[in-house]
Amino acid sequence: MFWLKVLYKICVIPFVLLLLSTIVGCTSSEARIETSIGKLTVIKAQIAEELPGTGHRAADGYQLLLVWLEGDTSEQADLTTEGVYVIGDDGSKTYVAVSGVSRLGEGTSELKFLLGFSPPITAKTFTLYWPDNPPVELVLSE
Repeated sequence: MFWLKVLYKICVIPFVLLLLSTIVGCTSSEARIETSIGKLTVIKAQIAEELPGTGHRAADGYQLLLVWLEGDTSEQADLTTEGVYVIGDDGSKTYVAVSGVSRLGEGTSELKFLLGFSPPITAKTFTLYWPDNPPVELVLSE
């Protein structure tokens, strides 16, 4: 009986926890994130050659991952990105390197937020982690 309990703790419990973590998470096409300025939605994630409007590129051995979010908020106050990071399929953990904001159009209250990460080139898929929110599997677009 002792060995059955040990086997249960080693095999079954981790499997259930892994299963629950995949159920609780969501993909970027449906992600709503509760932030310091309200709810934002991940609208796009992509690997880019350079940071838009700056010409800045990632260092050798790294890539530029851009994540766009939008929300119906007029708050252009600082979006708190402390503790926001991505984990790549290679196990790398990368915090926000750069962030920015712009209006979606004239006379609109909607803002578009950009987060830039610089993970290693060995990472091909990414999960976004934002404090007090479930993990978001980023779906990369072209």
